[in-house]
Amino acid sequence: MLQFSASRIPTLLASFILTIALSAASPAATITVPTDQPTIQSGINAAAPGDTVLVVAGTYSGAGNRDIDFIGKNIVVRSASGPLYTTIDCGGSASEVHIGFYIHTLEDSTCVLDGFTVVNAYTAVDYEDGVIICSGASPTIRNCIVTQSHGNGFRVRSNAYPHLVDCRSYNNSHHGFNIGSDFWPLAGGLLSGCLSYKNGYNGFTVHALDSCRIVNCTAVSNQHHGIELFGDLPKDDRTFGPPTDIVNSLAAYNHFGGIVRSNYFQSYTVYYCDSYGNGWNFAITDSFLTAPYGNFSADPLFCDTSSLMGFHLQSSSPCLPENNASGLLIGAFGAECLSDCGDVDDSGGVTISDAVFLINYIFAGGPAPNPINTGDVDCSGSITISDAVYLIAYIFSGGPAPCAGCPLDF
Repeated sequence: MLQFSASRIPTLLASFILTIALSAASPAATITVPTDQPTIQSGINAAAPGDTVLVVAGTYSGAGNRDIDFIGKNIVVRSASGPLYTTIDCGGSASEVHIGFYIHTLEDSTCVLDGFTVVNAYTAVDYEDGVIICSGASPTIRNCIVTQSHGNGFRVRSNAYPHLVDCRSYNNSHHGFNIGSDFWPLAGGLLSGCLSYKNGYNGFTVHALDSCRIVNCTAVSNQHHGIELFGDLPKDDRTFGPPTDIVNSLAAYNHFGGIVRSNYFQSYTVYYCDSYGNGWNFAITDSFLTAPYGNFSADPLFCDTSSLMGFHLQSSSPCLPENNASGLLIGAFGAECLSDCGDVDDSGGVTISDAVFLINYIFAGGPAPNPINTGDVDCSGSITISDAVYLIAYIFSGGPAPCAGCPLDF
């Protein structure tokens, strides 16, 4: 007969209760918008921690699809098809303030926002608010785009430490990415693989007393500085953690400064960065520009500076790992120059011969487009008869142009 000592009974009982509780726990659910719930907000409201709110491709607007609040839930809100096909149209104006997402109730890194484009937002306070706001929360935000909006693109403030990865902010009225401020200095986080382009003020602004890392980011053609750093404490006085650093990042063709440190403290570390073609490239010439930090000013050799999708690098770029002292990629994009969609025969333009070439490939097993992605003229993710129809309509009847830039980096 199996016997247990009295001292082991509480432990065994606790284990038994835990086993029953775990077996009774509901598995994570997927709530689809608009199939299961009509709006993104209603999907979040219905979700439990660990659930996924899956948003099908389309444009979402109106109540429930703007000013979206995660209400403290550590859930995943993800588009099914990525930011090129899933848009939040905020419909904001000076008289009707609306933003995209507000994450502000202690959400942690398991709270994920993934794969949306947010347009036409209008923030309440130009420099302190943003289209996507993190405040008192540290979510993961990836593959998101903010564009054509009034205010900061991404705003991090008040004890927020998010991870922003592969995000884009362009053609907004103020900063592309704004971290901390005089009012909310305790903020930081990690920005990796992000692009800030043609914003009305800085590409990236870091005004924080806490740690912020900008890694493999690109700032191009912003109206003020590419990356501006200010407000940090001297290293000897820090109590909050390691200082801010800027690593393997790229600032080019910004109107004023490239990488600018706007204080007199020596607490920032900037290393293996390329700052080129700006009004001035580095704001002050001190020890952080010399070895072993590895910073330099050299033409990054973008594929196409006239195109948002042109910031991949030519094979001889000094920002590629094989061409610089860090042995790592500098900036957000690698060596993959984009091809013109529709130019399937690689002739340098889109003509009737491209339509014939594409039809021959689809129906008669002819040679493949060169490169293959140029045949996906409607950006559907595959090459089908619809691409041939799309191309013919463009050439002969003034239909929409092939999608700009192939492949897209999402």
